[in-house]
Amino acid sequence: MKSKVDSTTKMNIRRLIDPVERGMELRQKLIRNNKILCVDFTGTVQAEDIRKRNDSIQDVDTGAYCYRAKINVKEFDDNERAKKNLPPFDFSDIKAIKEAMKIEFDIPLWFLRGAGDDLENIKHYNLPMILQLKGCNFHDGTEIGGCTFCFVDNKSNSGEEDGGVWLSQENVVNTFEAISDKMDIRVIRVSGGEPTLVLDFILDLYEELDKRGMAKTQIQFDTNLSTGRLIDTFFKDGTYQWDILNKIAEFDPKVLVAFKGTDNESIQKNIQASCTITNQIYSLQKLVSAGIDVYPYIYNPNPVTLNSFILILQQHFRNILPKIHIGRLNVYEVTKNRIKLMAIEQGIKYEDLLARYEKEWKRNYEISCGLMNELMMMQYGVGYKEIERPLIQIKLRQPIVE
Repeated sequence: MKSKVDSTTKMNIRRLIDPVERGMELRQKLIRNNKILCVDFTGTVQAEDIRKRNDSIQDVDTGAYCYRAKINVKEFDDNERAKKNLPPFDFSDIKAIKEAMKIEFDIPLWFLRGAGDDLENIKHYNLPMILQLKGCNFHDGTEIGGCTFCFVDNKSNSGEEDGGVWLSQENVVNTFEAISDKMDIRVIRVSGGEPTLVLDFILDLYEELDKRGMAKTQIQFDTNLSTGRLIDTFFKDGTYQWDILNKIAEFDPKVLVAFKGTDNESIQKNIQASCTITNQIYSLQKLVSAGIDVYPYIYNPNPVTLNSFILILQQHFRNILPKIHIGRLNVYEVTKNRIKLMAIEQGIKYEDLLARYEKEWKRNYEISCGLMNELMMMQYGVGYKEIERPLIQIKLRQPIVE
């Protein structure tokens, strides 16, 4: 798909890696004897970004600092509010709750609706315990590889054992049990990296929770929507049981699915890999057809092609428009370091390149939110983010072509 792109987006694109081939390679590196290779945040650049909100969490068995706790909505967090001399949030104000979630992530509501709790208990789902798989199939193993705006450094995304820790399902659940009440954590999030490379671990994690009488624990995992064909290969060679997605769906996970652009050119520029709209749609079809509850985000959309991209998605999926959010991009230290190296490679000033990216990301976000509002008003008669996403179930319009 060819599209017009704003001049600020015409930046150097490095050699595009094949995410399916890279995924096959990483699968061999990331799982061993039912354990997965996760990031130990000790000494990483990402640890400094994490520490601005919360310290890394130590695994009770291995001693590694291999979990992080992300505050999804800062308005709900007592410590964040205290920094602004604000009182604790009033969780009896339903309107204020919904407005706060429009500003940032609405993730706490995903779990709350599924758990059948009172809306006033939403703060219990605001702080997940996150383990981070140490490998992404968009990442080529170099300091500049992967998504330009990624918050994960090369060491934590390389798939190599250096700086990693092997975790079993028992390790994860042991730590979750030890901290869940103390830190008021009710959600486990498997992030990365690309968690669909280890779907068998995720299913085994559910089964470990079930064995301990904790089957209702909420689990979230993420995907960059590039592994649909790779999952097919894993079905055929026996790596995954043929119904693994359906079995995972029975536990009602909440899955953040990330589109990294709105046309092939913008996607490939953002991720530096050869993924296409067709690849992403097929990957999403695999999840939706299994009955998995997905929550789509679009990161750094091209405003010129956003409307046509939404139309393509609607040709394949019912109810997808009101469930899509445009993801806001933050510039972390890891992001700055990557852009510094890109500037050196391109022979331009770091400050100039950083400013160009920041301008592009901000502009694309703001314009795209406005376009989403127009589409929602036209098709649903309500504004963008006015419909609660957990109430929306995305359905296939037609069977997927394997």
